[in-house]
Amino acid sequence: MTVSEQAPDKAEEVTVGIEKGRPVTLNGKHLAGEEMVAALNTIAGRHGVGRIDLVENRLVGMKSRGLYETPGGTVLVEAMRGVEHLVLDRETLHFREHLGLLFGEQVYNGRWFTPLREALWAAADIAQRLTGKVVVRLYKGSATAIRRQSDNSLYAEQYATFCRRGVQPEARRGIQPALASSGTHRRLAGASGGGGPLSQDSGGKPAAMWGGRFEGEADELFRAVNDSLGVDWELVQQDIRGSIAWAHALGGAGVLSADEVSKIEAALKELSREAAADSRLRCRAARRMFTRGSSRN
Repeated sequence: MTVSEQAPDKAEEVTVGIEKGRPVTLNGKHLAGEEMVAALNTIAGRHGVGRIDLVENRLVGMKSRGLYETPGGTVLVEAMRGVEHLVLDRETLHFREHLGLLFGEQVYNGRWFTPLREALWAAADIAQRLTGKVVVRLYKGSATAIRRQSDNSLYAEQYATFCRRGVQPEARRGIQPALASSGTHRRLAGASGGGGPLSQDSGGKPAAMWGGRFEGEADELFRAVNDSLGVDWELVQQDIRGSIAWAHALGGAGVLSADEVSKIEAALKELSREAAADSRLRCRAARRMFTRGSSRN
């Protein structure tokens, strides 16, 4: 296995396909479990992925130091987490994390043939919704999920965006009790039905909230609050002026040179002009930074 410092300078990406909680494809090719681990051991190993140095607790009460190399397993865990974060709601994800710790503890302690282990195994049925594809980037010891796709996704950009404007801050007033009683947080509609990210139906109206996983449409108050999230855009000029003042303060303290302060001020003023001309600047800038970060080698 390659030492991470000596790993290739160019990143490598692998696509893991997952069906009902089980990895089934690697870069579009169906592989048995042991074949996938072996292939990923080779691919991820040359990038220094999966080397672990830890102090662990033994069953008998002592601590021991463990040095492990698990490149294939590290990639598969990262891919699985990518799908989990896309598909599972917050409470179910927290339960799954607790379930994994408890199940691993039972297996580690040699308690496979016990009623508790069998019950935990049955509870793992939540994995039935974990189907999708995840692109994992391998680079100098790290394995990072950078793209995710699932027909069971709960993510909907139209509801999650911070880039919309038009509703006044008053729309947020009393929002917590209102959301709790207005029916916005609707119960999950069962294990079946619904699919990917929010889409537009044939009538041009938003499809069911979060891919049909909630009953009915979003409450109007919820829509108003979501739209109002862009109100902080109005504070961007004040934020820029504050950043310029902070740069000058750092210059006065000797942290930044006069040249650095001048460059920072010029860049912030340019950003101010762009912001005044285009209210979508922040969204575009965020996407540009994400794209540039995802394309780094």
